[in-house]
Amino acid sequence: PDFFNSQVLEQIEREQAASVKSKVRRVWFGLPRLAWAGIGSALAAIALMVGLISPEQKKDEQNDYMAEVLKTQTSEPGVKATVDAKKDVTIIKLDGLEKLPPEKDLK
Repeated sequence: PDFFNSQVLEQIEREQAASVKSKVRRVWFGLPRLAWAGIGSALAAIALMVGLISPEQKKDEQNDYMAEVLKTQTSEPGVKATVDAKKDVTIIKLDGLEKLPPEKDLK
């Protein structure tokens, strides 16, 4: 009986040691740890993206827009074209054109 009891106790100790190892493994790869790892990875990716973009690429694209009026002559002799260039806007005015009927949609 003593041999049998010792064998049973050894088996119980082995099973308890294995369950402790599996609990440690479950805690290591648990959901909170994986969530924090994902958040950390996302923050690192954003920091790299912000750090690697050069200042020239960060400029507003509208500031880089440039328009140049090359010719203001028209094929109609009665039509006069004038150019009004301001800081951010270039306006071309055409004087002497016939008005469009209201049924024509310019869209």
